[in-house]
Order: sequence, then C-alpha cells, then structure tokens
Amino acid sequence: MTKEEIKAREQKLLELTGTFCAQKLDDDYLQLCEKLVRKLGRKRDAPFKRGKI
Repeated sequence: MTKEEIKAREQKLLELTGTFCAQKLDDDYLQLCEKLVRKLGRKRDAPFKRGKI
C-alpha cells in the first residue's frame, strides 16, 4: 500500500469519526479522535492498512 493510499484511508477515517463526533459527542472527543487517527497513520505498519474502514 502506497503512502497516498494510506493518506486516503486516513482522511476517510477522519471524515467518519468527525461526522460521528459531531452528531453524538462533543468537540473534545473530535479532537481526541483526530489526534489518534493521525498518530496511527504515522506508524510504519498502520493498523488501517488492512480490513474494512
């Protein structure tokens, strides 16, 4: 999986979590989710390389 594909999946996860947090949670959880997804995206073996989004 290339870096562009990883960034695309990361962006999709950010959109999904952002939508969920806006509907069900508050801004603090939105910031926490964004931080977590971005941190996971920087790992050498990003966990969201495999499986479903």
